[in-house]
Amino acid sequence: MTQDNRKEIFGTLRVPRAPEGLKEQVLDAAATALDERSERTLWDLLWESRAARVAWAGTTLALIAAHVGLSLPAGSRVDDGAAARGQLEQLIDELDLPSVDISPRAEARVMGPPSPAARRPEPNDDNERNEVSG
Repeated sequence: MTQDNRKEIFGTLRVPRAPEGLKEQVLDAAATALDERSERTLWDLLWESRAARVAWAGTTLALIAAHVGLSLPAGSRVDDGAAARGQLEQLIDELDLPSVDISPRAEARVMGPPSPAARRPEPNDDNERNEVSG
């Protein structure tokens, strides 16, 4: 397309403008809609209800008091605690399983080859005495 063809085709087109008074009509309609929306929702009713706020505060305080009351040790709970510790120790004794010896070959398969630090023997009291006296 040449410049002359563009002028012929698009020369009659103009940018559309908003009709006069449209802004005022839109603002009036928005104000009317806000005035008509006076219905209160359930959340508005709960927020403004004194009884609901008092019930919420009372429930919250009761839960906090129950938590504190159950968290503090009581005098009668000392015996219960000793009995529970005894039962726990008995359970630990019953569940104490014997150790399992794993062969070095099986351990190497699972864990991979040992690192260079693990290959060095750890010094014990006998080795240290031999090095000092030797």
